[in-house]
Amino acid sequence: MPSRQNAVRRIISVNGAAAHCASVGDIVIIASFVTMPDEEARTWRPNVAYFEGDNEMKRTAKAIPVQVA
Repeated sequence: MPSRQNAVRRIISVNGAAAHCASVGDIVIIASFVTMPDEEARTWRPNVAYFEGDNEMKRTAKAIPVQVA
């Protein structure tokens, strides 16, 4: 469980196998997953938060934009 002190300081800890690959200053994508019935999934929309380089929240969105390769 993240500490309240780290939330104020905007610190994210990387643990487990990923900790061996991550370095201070890396861009990190944090995702969570849920299981739900198909009917509910059809209308579900994600909550997306975008952060600045200093981990200050920049904006939120209810959709993930389409990315063109």
